[in-house]
Amino acid sequence: MQTPVTIFGGYLGSGKTTIILNALKQYRKPVKFAMIKNEYGDVNVDAQLARNANLRVKEVVNGCLCCVLVGELNPGINELIDQVRPERIIIEASGNALPFPIILELKKNPKVYVDGVIVVVDCLNFVKVKDKSFVARDQAKHTDLIIFNKTGLVDENKLYQVREDINDLNPDTVKIETAGGVVKPQVLFGLPNARDKWAALDALTSHEHHEHETVETFGWETTGIVRVELIDQVVKACRPNSFYRIKGILKTGKGWQLVNGVFGRITWQALPNFKADKSQVVFIGSGIKQWEGQVKEYLEKAVGV
Repeated sequence: MQTPVTIFGGYLGSGKTTIILNALKQYRKPVKFAMIKNEYGDVNVDAQLARNANLRVKEVVNGCLCCVLVGELNPGINELIDQVRPERIIIEASGNALPFPIILELKKNPKVYVDGVIVVVDCLNFVKVKDKSFVARDQAKHTDLIIFNKTGLVDENKLYQVREDINDLNPDTVKIETAGGVVKPQVLFGLPNARDKWAALDALTSHEHHEHETVETFGWETTGIVRVELIDQVVKACRPNSFYRIKGILKTGKGWQLVNGVFGRITWQALPNFKADKSQVVFIGSGIKQWEGQVKEYLEKAVGV
């Protein structure tokens, strides 16, 4: 019996992990899902969130799942199948991964089949990446379902422009909208006709090669309790044109909190049932290694109540 695989793509900070975890929360009975998580860096915040949602996670780190790491995909999937025997496997690719090579690799594995490719579009920041990112445009073309996320953070004119831009790239694919990353699991998993569509994909199908944007990352960890106001100052001081994505799980005086930064917009969220041994933050962007020492120095000053 083959295991269905759902692939999630979307640019950095579009809300892929949030949509996945919110969907799993809606099941009334426990489901046995597993995830292949394509992470940047050594500090894997999203994988921690997934594990706290009782999702078995296999991490593939420090590279693009559609290129240099594609050979690690099927061994990771087979390990999950042998150990967990999941009902479904979710692949969350990194922000610069393309679905096409991933699908071709999965077609080599007799234990699985692709029954959905989903791309999440960040309505707030899409205009910042669409012109310079081949990846953002390509992801919008090769998919079964497009989710417009963060619709509540933009006005109607901006939302209309995002819709028009995506429709120019892909007029035929089904599109849905969500303000806060909440989508019913019945909409995400087991998409109609997707299995036959991807099973018929020809490996010789023309596909444009892409050069990866230069992405740098670094992480920070502490076992101490951090001061929210000081962490917030550090995160807000990071230049949004360079720091595309900041995400952390932090133990504060009021319990665990999730900090999210996407192109300069910072949000905090309480995690009342979260458990971990240490706080972690990951920084992703372009040319950011030059500020690593300075950022970490200020973060250390935020430890201690």
